[in-house]
Amino acid sequence: MCNWSLVSRPGGSGYSVEEVTLENLRFNHGWLNPPLARALSVFMLTFVETEARGAAVVRRSVDLVRSLATDDAHAVLCSLESLEEAIKAMNHVFYRNIRATLIDPAAWDEWIKPIYGWGLDAGDGVLEGASGLQLGSIQCADAILGIENETFLFNAAIDSLRAWRQTHRQSGALYLRGNGAGSMAGSTGMALSGCEHAAVDQFHALMQERIDETMKARIVMA
Repeated sequence: MCNWSLVSRPGGSGYSVEEVTLENLRFNHGWLNPPLARALSVFMLTFVETEARGAAVVRRSVDLVRSLATDDAHAVLCSLESLEEAIKAMNHVFYRNIRATLIDPAAWDEWIKPIYGWGLDAGDGVLEGASGLQLGSIQCADAILGIENETFLFNAAIDSLRAWRQTHRQSGALYLRGNGAGSMAGSTGMALSGCEHAAVDQFHALMQERIDETMKARIVMA
């Protein structure tokens, strides 16, 4: 679901990535009341803007692969420099927006962080990698710049995603089995009441399918 829109454009209109800035973005459906709503909006929309700036990272990554295929050292150097500038521009969005003046760290830690997987312990230690808002542009740059370790890093990300989904399967089942009397996490809201056991079983089965799909993506090392 796309949970944002542009202030300067009506719904369904075309737009360019240059228009996607925090000032021109609207967070459509929040779940926290003021004053926390503003912090949630800034946090979520920061990743939307980061991905917009990341479009250049993907293009420059493709350019780098093309230049490598030509064995032209000068072209490779130019491509690397262009990719570096694109990554800096993408990173600047995070540095500019994720500040205590816009997002109170204590409020973020209590009300926003719990809905993502950062810092969760799945039994084998704290989750790393695919446990939060993972952006395609960042994964693209990681894949291009980590070629020597691509199999190891890819499998490590897959294993992390598997662990996160297993944790999500457990916490989701607890949420469905709740009696409606308490909050399951800082920003999840009240647990559901009167939920049939069949729904819990179905949720468990669907999550298991996702876990199985995830593990099939691992690269088998020779």
